[in-house]
Amino acid sequence: MTSRASFLTVAILCAVTSLTAADKPAFTTLTGPVTGHLDRFGSPYLVADTISVPAGSELILDAGTVLLFKNFAGIMVHGKLTVSGTENRPVIFTSENDSSANRSSTADAAPYDWDGVTLAAGSGPSIINNCQVKFSLYGINFSSDNFIVTNATFRENGKSDVVIAGSGSFLSKGPWSYTGEKSGTAVIPPPVIDTTHPSVIAKDTLDKTAKAATEVKASTAAPVKGKTARIVLRIVSGVVAVGGVAFAGVEYPAYKTADSHFNDVNSFQPGLYNADDWTNAKNNRNRHLAELIAGGAVALVGAVGFTFSFVF
Repeated sequence: MTSRASFLTVAILCAVTSLTAADKPAFTTLTGPVTGHLDRFGSPYLVADTISVPAGSELILDAGTVLLFKNFAGIMVHGKLTVSGTENRPVIFTSENDSSANRSSTADAAPYDWDGVTLAAGSGPSIINNCQVKFSLYGINFSSDNFIVTNATFRENGKSDVVIAGSGSFLSKGPWSYTGEKSGTAVIPPPVIDTTHPSVIAKDTLDKTAKAATEVKASTAAPVKGKTARIVLRIVSGVVAVGGVAFAGVEYPAYKTADSHFNDVNSFQPGLYNADDWTNAKNNRNRHLAELIAGGAVALVGAVGFTFSFVF
């Protein structure tokens, strides 16, 4: 009877483990140059670091394809990007923490989670149909003017939804369609800027901004520099914060000991202490108190810097 019960217990545990594992989506990890077709049957794809589409190559994303991006990751297009989403099955570019696209996510998605999509100067023609761009730093950066966008939607991006000629803009809610000058197709319709967005940095209309794209070449190195600066600030701030906490942790018991000794001396018990003892005890207590406060201040500065590294 005991052996049967043990066998039944093991069988149940194996079944539960299998069901739990089956419920977790298997990711196909992408890094480095990526070309060819990606489809929804291989989704979701996890972009672990910025991927590139080399000049003379093409990356085609079929309808329903989902790309999940890790922190600081993005797409740099030097060749052609073809996004073949449909109204019912859009192509999704989003954070790995987006629970609507990643069932196994244990964190909340937020703006600035990943960098964005950059169409580099000289790239194209790129055609982007029916896509969603969510929780990125800058959305889509159009350094090229050889593109067509139809029915793109943007949500919860950090600094902008789109960047054209180096100017970032947040777009009004709803599908957005736009065409670069070299595509040979008329703009349909003119984009609408969300002038109520608190972080909007845009000109009166995006068509003026797109026209300036032939004269002003946005630097493709900017996202890389920003990424490096954020990493350096995050590491330095983290070290400073941990060092401040550690120093304060060491100083706190020393301060408590010094304060207790000062209280003993301050009792002025006859024959035990004199005026010099009182002065020395006071100075020792104050020194440890100042060092404790300094450690806390250093930890606070580090924490502020670490937090700021996520939002600039």
